[in-house]
Amino acid sequence: MRVTTTDLFALHTFSKPLLVAGGIIAVDNWIDAKTNTYQSTLNYFPDQQPEIKLGYDHQHDTDPQWAHDQLAFLSQADDGTSQVFTQSLLGTPAVQRTWLKTGVDRFLWAADGQGWYLQTHESLAQTSKFPHATRLTRMHIQANGSGLRSENTQTTLFYQA
Repeated sequence: MRVTTTDLFALHTFSKPLLVAGGIIAVDNWIDAKTNTYQSTLNYFPDQQPEIKLGYDHQHDTDPQWAHDQLAFLSQADDGTSQVFTQSLLGTPAVQRTWLKTGVDRFLWAADGQGWYLQTHESLAQTSKFPHATRLTRMHIQANGSGLRSENTQTTLFYQA
């Protein structure tokens, strides 16, 4: 059997599995052959039931996190930036929760589930509505390998309740 390059477009991979009460949430990743872009959406696999598609735009949905009966994830907002959205497991429409001008790079639920920590490349002057901000530079990264962020890039960590 010979595998061609176009065969690879048909492959889907699942990543970031998240165990929740009654099932598993996973990110479904694939390459869109027409646009030659990576796509991702969230799938919920409830026990003994058909899967439920979750997410906002069903093309850029990533980084699912669960806290206090809510699913939070990153997706591309209508303005083209990556923002935090929340959604129930019932498949109700996702709700946008952040509106940072340059988008959210990463986020993490706070331990009490009442807010989250946001990492972005946005200056404090642009987002004065976030009073608990700490600026980080020369931050270690591992998204595409290990290394340091450039000194020319300002990375900011925010807490949003």
